[in-house]
Amino acid sequence: MSPRSRRRESDDDLLVTLGGLAIVGLVLVKVGQWVWAHWWVLVVLGLLGLLALAGCAYRQVDQMRSAQLTVGA
Repeated sequence: MSPRSRRRESDDDLLVTLGGLAIVGLVLVKVGQWVWAHWWVLVVLGLLGLLALAGCAYRQVDQMRSAQLTVGA
């Protein structure tokens, strides 16, 4: 492989990488604009996440209490 063809492949790889970064940047900008316009969706998702976490913690504590009652009996 000649140095010229290696350089061409390197340039192609660089262009593909830069194109990919440009696309990712545009997607992030669009997502950021959507989130800024619909901030309440994040609040609702956060509250649902907290409810799910509280439910899991409650279930875990209930299982531990049941296990202690079983062992203690």
